[in-house]
Amino acid sequence: MAEFAALLGAFVLADNAARNAAEARFAELREGAPDECMNGLVSVLRTADDPVMRSMAAVLIRRVLTEGEASASLWGRMSEAMQRQLQAELLKHLEEENEPSIRNKTVHTTALIGMITLEDGKWPELMPYIHSIIHHETAEMRIVALALFEQLAYYIASCMEDHFPGFVGVFMDVLSDEAQPLRVHIGATRASVALVVSIERPSQLPPFSPLVPHWINVLHAALNAGDKFSSNETLSVLIDVADVAAAVFKPSLQDVVAAALSIANTEEVPTSTRHLALELVTRIAQQVPYLLRKIPGNWFLMTGLPVVFGLMMDSVEDPEWEMKTADDENRDERNVVVGEDALDRWSNAIGQELLVPVVEGFVAELLTHEEWQHRHAGLMALSQVVDTIDATTEKLDELTDQILPFFHDAHPRVRHAAVDAMGMLADSQAPGFQKQCGHRVLPAFIYMLTLSESPRGVGHTAEALVNYLEMADPDDLAPHLDELVSALGNALVGSPPRAKSHVVFALSALADTCEDAFAPYYDALGDALKDIITTFTDYEHRELRGRAFECLTTVGGAAGAERFHDDAIAIMEMLLGEFKNAAGEINLSLEEDDAQRKYMWQAFGRIAKVLGDEFVPYLDIVLPSLLAGAANQSEMIEAKEGETDADIWGGDAPDSDEEDEQLETARRGKVKFFVKTAALADKSEALRMLTMFAGDMVEAFLPYVEQTAAVALPLIEIEGEAYDDVKSYAMCILPDLIKSAVREIQLCEQAGTEPRCGVAFVNDLFETVLEACLRRLGLETDMELIMTLVQTIKISVENVSEVPPTPAEEEAALAVGGKAMPSWRPVLTADQMGQVTRTVLGALQRSLQRRATRHAMATVDHEEIDDTEMERIHMKDQREGEMQFYCADVIGTLAKTHGNSYLPVFETFVMEKVQDLCHPRCQPSDRKLGLFLIDDLLEHTGPGVVEAGWMDLFMPMVLQGVEAEDAEVQQAAVYGIGSAASTTGAAFAPYARAAADALAGVISNPDMRRGQDESVHDNAVSALGKLILLQSDTFDSSDAVPFFISTFPLKYDRDESRVATQQLCTLICNGNPHVFGESGSALPAALAALASVCRVETVITQRLVIRIVSVLRALQVSLPGETLERVWGALDAGTREVLESILADPAMEAVKPAEMASSSAGFAAAGAGGGS
Repeated sequence: MAEFAALLGAFVLADNAARNAAEARFAELREGAPDECMNGLVSVLRTADDPVMRSMAAVLIRRVLTEGEASASLWGRMSEAMQRQLQAELLKHLEEENEPSIRNKTVHTTALIGMITLEDGKWPELMPYIHSIIHHETAEMRIVALALFEQLAYYIASCMEDHFPGFVGVFMDVLSDEAQPLRVHIGATRASVALVVSIERPSQLPPFSPLVPHWINVLHAALNAGDKFSSNETLSVLIDVADVAAAVFKPSLQDVVAAALSIANTEEVPTSTRHLALELVTRIAQQVPYLLRKIPGNWFLMTGLPVVFGLMMDSVEDPEWEMKTADDENRDERNVVVGEDALDRWSNAIGQELLVPVVEGFVAELLTHEEWQHRHAGLMALSQVVDTIDATTEKLDELTDQILPFFHDAHPRVRHAAVDAMGMLADSQAPGFQKQCGHRVLPAFIYMLTLSESPRGVGHTAEALVNYLEMADPDDLAPHLDELVSALGNALVGSPPRAKSHVVFALSALADTCEDAFAPYYDALGDALKDIITTFTDYEHRELRGRAFECLTTVGGAAGAERFHDDAIAIMEMLLGEFKNAAGEINLSLEEDDAQRKYMWQAFGRIAKVLGDEFVPYLDIVLPSLLAGAANQSEMIEAKEGETDADIWGGDAPDSDEEDEQLETARRGKVKFFVKTAALADKSEALRMLTMFAGDMVEAFLPYVEQTAAVALPLIEIEGEAYDDVKSYAMCILPDLIKSAVREIQLCEQAGTEPRCGVAFVNDLFETVLEACLRRLGLETDMELIMTLVQTIKISVENVSEVPPTPAEEEAALAVGGKAMPSWRPVLTADQMGQVTRTVLGALQRSLQRRATRHAMATVDHEEIDDTEMERIHMKDQREGEMQFYCADVIGTLAKTHGNSYLPVFETFVMEKVQDLCHPRCQPSDRKLGLFLIDDLLEHTGPGVVEAGWMDLFMPMVLQGVEAEDAEVQQAAVYGIGSAASTTGAAFAPYARAAADALAGVISNPDMRRGQDESVHDNAVSALGKLILLQSDTFDSSDAVPFFISTFPLKYDRDESRVATQQLCTLICNGNPHVFGESGSALPAALAALASVCRVETVITQRLVIRIVSVLRALQVSLPGETLERVWGALDAGTREVLESILADPAMEAVKPAEMASSSAGFAAAGAGGGS
């Protein structure tokens, strides 16, 4: 032991050589002699007199056990005898160690080995040992038992369900024993909570509910003892319960909430404890709002809102307020910020029906109070709840009337709050608010911009104005535009720098919204902005200067490329000139904390849109800066055991009573780290700009494809909500990288030149992207990111496979009114297609399971689930439905890009799921999803479906779908009929008559001509047109053709209306006998149908008019004069006027007659009645 102790002692020597030698020797033992290494460490831990040495041994034992993969770790390489010895020695050490910090380290190590061995039955003594010391005579050992239980909770929850009643009994005994010290009660609370939050099935929670009152008693005991740390610790673990197992509170819910509200409302309690108590209430409200709504008398809001408003009114008069920033204020008035945050989250959780009337009652009283703090709180309350209000026209007027008078309040902070409330109203109720109330609100904003004595108010007004402008109609802004620009322009010149920054931002928003209408103001504003750029060059005003750059390019963009072109180049040269060294080289490297950096990036992006290809020479300067910003990891601070806030912040730790919003946590693999959110924002902006450049400058981006992929791919693996935007941009850019490389090959093939990258490069890039996205899709839990990933996979498959359709293919498709059918180059192997399909189906299945779980829980708690909660469940179902559609779209894309080669994969992985989804007993959303999958196969692999013998499987499901009561199911089904008619040829014959009758039933249904259901009607007409055109040999269409013509014009679905019109034109050109009738008797109806389409402004296009004119001129040329005269005479005056008008249009002068079937003679014969 002495030799090993000496070895460890050398680790802390000042002599580098001795220390390095010791570390090398230890590494040698660890790798080559695992038993000897562990035996030495255990000996030091158990027998060393120096606590420093014992502590070092405890740390090293845990470290060597966890380094590397399980099989390569020291534990995996130790002999079984040494493993057993270590287990025994650790248990002995727990009882004999007197230093709490060292004992805690051994607890962690013991729990770690327990997690490794318990499930395999390789430490049978551990759980009995824990049970034996839970009632130990010393509090220290009882705490050890509880700490071990806490750290093993996940294993216990998953493998020891039968023992739950016994565990509850043990915890009840400990928690109800008043003789136990507080720290034992805290340990029991932590251990029992750890077990509760580890339980996966809600049905397992009720037995633990009796523990809840004891947890609250522990909280009160900690508060009464003045133990802030234990109080906060207890509240923190209760918040964990609220997050994942709030149902356990159900029998004691009112008591829990009442206790937490009482703490939050007690001024003598430490601020951080009050905030945690309110956070507990808020988490409960977010997780089980329906339980709170069920408490009689609206108890929760009537009891809780006074507490929240009490915090919101805790503002103090501050003579320096005008000179402070919002961040300064947030630090000074944490109670106000926490109260506002709680109200915001309660409003979203509880819902407007209950919350808004109560809040309005409080607000009405507050707004008439003589003390400004009350009026301020009332207005800020409106800011928090307006997004949940279902605002009618009357309600918008009422809210505007309520807020507007306070724009003239005597106190600047009340005016500030009024502007905030109006800005939030504009943001949350757009665009209705702007339309309804803009004529009254804009003059108020303009008035506030003129109050030069309140520069902070001017700046805040400009911020709120941005909310208003982003969703405003340029036409509605036009009457106020001169005044707005004048007020903002004056504020730009006359305000201090801090306010200028917000004014500049408002000008950018105004220019963005008004576009061309803003052009007249470019010269005057451009000079003022250039003045800011050249004047405010010091470090303190970098953000103002950066915003001025960005605004100048926005205003210039609104002025138009022709007016702004030369200035854009001048601005680029001015920007880059600042980074030129003596040798004339430009290095666009900006410091990480340079506030102008992201605005300069945005300015580059806007200038690039104006200059187009002329910007390409600047890419070699701009893109490296963006790549550096995206790759920078300064926002990451690896979390080390025992590290404090002061360590993280370089010694400048925030006050302990303040929640620091600058730090969040994230994880990459097994590494946990803190995130500085301010630094993360620049990374997100850099990625956003890279995504823009990659999408806009496809070919020119090629030199940066590999670098960008190397930056983006690792980012999609990071866990943590703080990184959601970063991950989304990183995902979105990946398909564009593939597209850039593919485009290079396409262009070089067309030009006959050698590409800078080959097919092998594209395939390698695609495989790397695909592997990363599929891996992440199996792990991602955020719904938005899941959808982004699925879209990334889909577009990547499309891009890597892309070959544009030939002109012949496009013309052939248009002849039947369809879209061009691209020809694809299959690039995925069968294994890759299988991997994509399996992973996407896995995401789809998890989505279906989440939906099933929600509905199962709603069924179990049906007495508590109210209408508001059911509406939220429905909204979540709708979002899941979108994600499920995205998953189905990937499968459809594989069919589209790989044709028949995908069918074996479909049969293996998808076929059974399709049959399940399409069953008539399934939910409509599931049936629609199954039919979408069938539609894609019929549309893109029709002949393969026929060859595989799947028509008898698919068509009955499609025809059943047409008969469904749900309109969305019907729409998917009628689309399938049209696809099958187009692609399966003679194999469709057995279903043609039934399909035509089913479509006629949908079209004839009067309910299908109202609202959104009219889209089903129009799709059915288009599908019937395909049957008539492509399957006329398989069924008698004599009744179908006149019926088809009688449906015109279609007005709801513009695309399908145009398709149907093209189909009718083709029927005429083909000389269809049922279109012409005997001696042309039916032709007037067809011509009237074409004329009716010309009257529908939302449908008719120049291309469609040209098609109709070409058909009319073909009739003029081909029909005998007598027949033509008879047909024309049968038209009503209105129809003749429309047709004559388009024929006489000078723009149609060059349109030639359409090509006729067979010959003009045959066409004329058909027109004369000779066809059959």
